[in-house]
Amino acid sequence: MSSCFPRKDENNLKNSAMLLKQLIATCNGKCNPIRSFSEKELSKATINYDNERLITTNKLFYRLYNGFLQDRQICVMKFEPICLPQEEEVIQRGINNIVFATQMKHKNFLKLIGCCLETRFPILVFDSVGCIRLTDRIWGHSRPRLGPLLLKLRLKIAMEMAHALAYLHFGFPRPIVFGSLTPWNILLDEQNVVKLFDFSISEFIPEGKTHLEVPLTKKLWYEYVPPDILHAIAPNEKFACNEKFDIIDPVIVGEGICSVKEQQLLALARLVSECLRPEPEDMPNMIDVAKQLRQMYKSS
Repeated sequence: MSSCFPRKDENNLKNSAMLLKQLIATCNGKCNPIRSFSEKELSKATINYDNERLITTNKLFYRLYNGFLQDRQICVMKFEPICLPQEEEVIQRGINNIVFATQMKHKNFLKLIGCCLETRFPILVFDSVGCIRLTDRIWGHSRPRLGPLLLKLRLKIAMEMAHALAYLHFGFPRPIVFGSLTPWNILLDEQNVVKLFDFSISEFIPEGKTHLEVPLTKKLWYEYVPPDILHAIAPNEKFACNEKFDIIDPVIVGEGICSVKEQQLLALARLVSECLRPEPEDMPNMIDVAKQLRQMYKSS
C-alpha cells in the first residue's frame, strides 16, 4: 500500500527546485554557500527537538531550538503549520527565509550555515552564540544574572535594530521588507548584540512600535491609545509628576530621571511618534532613525 505522505526524496526534490528557482530570481545565484543537513542530524543535535533553552512560537508557524552540531552551538528554525492550513504557504515561507538569509552580510543578523530540505517543511540552521530572546530581557524574571535593562543598553538595542532594518531597506537592489519585527523574534547574543533572523513577509507591525517597546516601556504597542505617545509623555510636564508616566518601564524610572535623561526620553518619544505616522511617506527612513538613535546612545 502506498503512503499518502510524501517521501524524503520527494520533499527534497520539490523543496530544492523551489529554492533554486527563488535563488535565481532573487539574487542571480550570488549568495553565501550553505550546507545541507539531514533530518537525522538535526534531530540528534536538538535532542529530538526537546532542547527548549531557546524556543519561541510566533502567531504564524515556526519554533526555534538550541542545539549542538559538531561541537558548534546552533539555532534551528523549524516551521510548523500551526495557524494556517495552507501547507504550500508554510513551505514557501521557509524557502523565502533561506533565500534572504543566504544574502545577509551584517553583524545584526544570525548567520545561516545550512538547511534541511528533506522534510515536508524546510528547516533552517543558524550559527548561534548563546542568544536569548529580547522578550526575556524586557519581561523575563528567570535570568537575574543578566542584570536590569537600563536605558543606555535599550538605546543600543534600538540603534542596532534600526541599522539592521536600514540594511534591509537600502542594502539590496530590491529592498527586503522585514514584516514581523517583534520582541519575540529579536535575539541578543552574549554581548547584547542584536540578531535578527526571520525574513518572511507576514502580519506587518510598524517598526516604530517595536522601537517604542524596547527603549521606553514593558507594555505592548497595541496597548497604546492614542498611538501618538507624546500625548502620554508631555514635554511641558515633569516625568515624575505625569499621571501618564506609567508607560515608562519602572527599571528606567529606578535609574533616576535627571534633566538630561528627560530630554533623551522626550526626543525618543518624538522619534517614535514620527515612525507611527499613518502615511509611509511621512515617516523617517531607517537611516535617519538609526542616526538619531546613535546620537541618543552616544550622549547617554
